[in-house]
Amino acid sequence: MALSAMSGNGTTEGDDPLQTAVWRLRSRACWADAAALLRPDTAAPALQRTALLVERCLYTEQGWEDAEDALRTAEALAHSDDERGAAACERGHLAYAATLHGVRDRADEARAALGRAAALIPPDGAGRALLDFRRGCSRRTWRVRRRPRGPRTGGPTRGPPTGPTRCCCRSPTVIWPDWPCGTGS
Repeated sequence: MALSAMSGNGTTEGDDPLQTAVWRLRSRACWADAAALLRPDTAAPALQRTALLVERCLYTEQGWEDAEDALRTAEALAHSDDERGAAACERGHLAYAATLHGVRDRADEARAALGRAAALIPPDGAGRALLDFRRGCSRRTWRVRRRPRGPRTGGPTRGPPTGPTRCCCRSPTVIWPDWPCGTGS
């Protein structure tokens, strides 16, 4: 690691030099180096270390074991509901990334972990926005993947259309199967 990553040049006075170095390394895609700077002595740095390694997995599709080990450490150090909720959020994110990249199907684990995090993090909690974003991403991804692939052969209650079939909401321009009302899907 270069010493310039730890320098105070270009930072705001009062910023934590460690966090500045972690941010600089993370912005350069040096996730493993940034994670190495963080000692997992307490839950907060362990969770930040886990987040860095999960982000690495998401972008590079590598380092799954390191992220899982860091996550286990963070879960062991988490004592409060907020810390346990943040650890569950990271577990859900790691499982989502593994499912998304086809490493292993962990969709059920991701749903369960994100649901557990939602129960632990209060609606006005610091990590709630990130949790809601991750839950939304995972729901959208799994909803899109559940849609049938290939051409459709029939409408909702009848056989294959013989000509242009209009939408039930009487849209003059939309033809089946692209019905905006959702009855065709």
